[in-house]
Amino acid sequence: MISFSRLLFLVVCLSLSTNSHASEQWTWRDLVSEESKSFIDPFVRFSSMQKYDLYNVMTYLDSDNAPELKANYEIAIQRFNDSNIDILELIKQRAEIAKQRNSAQNSINKSLIGKTGRLPGYIVPLEMDGMLVTQFLLVPTAGACIHTPPPPANQIVLVTPKEGVELISLYTPVWIEGELNTSNTKSDVQLSDGIAEVDTAYTMLATSVELYN
Repeated sequence: MISFSRLLFLVVCLSLSTNSHASEQWTWRDLVSEESKSFIDPFVRFSSMQKYDLYNVMTYLDSDNAPELKANYEIAIQRFNDSNIDILELIKQRAEIAKQRNSAQNSINKSLIGKTGRLPGYIVPLEMDGMLVTQFLLVPTAGACIHTPPPPANQIVLVTPKEGVELISLYTPVWIEGELNTSNTKSDVQLSDGIAEVDTAYTMLATSVELYN
């Protein structure tokens, strides 16, 4: 007959063994590499007025300093100076900034590759079998890719579920679970006014897709 202390020991061991194999629960920030987290895009942080001023500066420079555009250019430059922003230097650096931005948006968290985990998000259907979705993009916000510009590649997962998934709505959040892998892929997403090509950095063969709760 097993003593109470022995039974308790077995229960604790079983619990630890079960938890050691439990899936990790990820957030979208977990999919971002450390270099992506450290990159700050100065243009993205511009206010609406600063974006307007940037437009006036670029228009003037691209027009070979057309006299009729000079007044708006000088006003824009003054406002940037008042905000301690050297806009002309940033414009010189824009090619390098764009290169860094592209690298940050496509870099992945290599420590998650090959691991099994759960990630919440929204379904953007790619392939259907009748009323069931057989392949989709998982995105962090509802309507992404369809009603708004697509997120960065490292914020999209190309998912092939083990079984077809019933799509309730594009605004219904779900959990996906499976092994995360990486592959630079391009997917055609149907929009209301045409088709857009979307880059993805992650893939998953999902063993489970369930409603978020």
